[in-house]
Amino acid sequence: EGENVTIYPQNLNTTGIIDFLQTSPVVSMAGRRPHLRLKFTNTPLRGVLSLGSKTVTEGMYFSQRDVDMGLLKYHHDHSDSKLDRLGLAAYLTGDSVGTPGKDLLMFETTLNITITPVYDRMPFLVTKNPSMVVVRGQAKTINADMLEVRDQDTVPEDIVYTILDNSLQGKIVFRDRLSHSVTRFTQRDVNED
Repeated sequence: EGENVTIYPQNLNTTGIIDFLQTSPVVSMAGRRPHLRLKFTNTPLRGVLSLGSKTVTEGMYFSQRDVDMGLLKYHHDHSDSKLDRLGLAAYLTGDSVGTPGKDLLMFETTLNITITPVYDRMPFLVTKNPSMVVVRGQAKTINADMLEVRDQDTVPEDIVYTILDNSLQGKIVFRDRLSHSVTRFTQRDVNED
């Protein structure tokens, strides 16, 4: 989140298309060497692409060599998004098929970009007054009405509560392990009361 990353051949690689065109008995290149041109059909929604020192715009062309040289970079906008995407098309150049100036569309695709969130915001305490009353000798289940925290960047199983002092007048246990005191539990544990 909010960082820059280089798009390398392991992320975007069209050499298999060239290999297929050169070796396939179904496709005849009439002795010509196939060349691809790649085109950005959509730019990212949550970031910016750059190719060398230029900002990528929709319709801009690039090559596999640009990717191989590490010139294609994605810059995330630091929003709390977890996914982004960019649209790509691959064209067989007209010179490759004997029609100069008339490229042949081979395919269009989407390159999905996964954003790793940064935990940069404080969790939000939903419960207005987290507390509970228990009659001596009795048990009570802690539920989300009594204790709920939310964090836009964090799933409930990753919101962890740590018990600092479990020796007061009782103990906190999981329902399926009543004889073992708990030192940690998650918001998911609370939500699944």
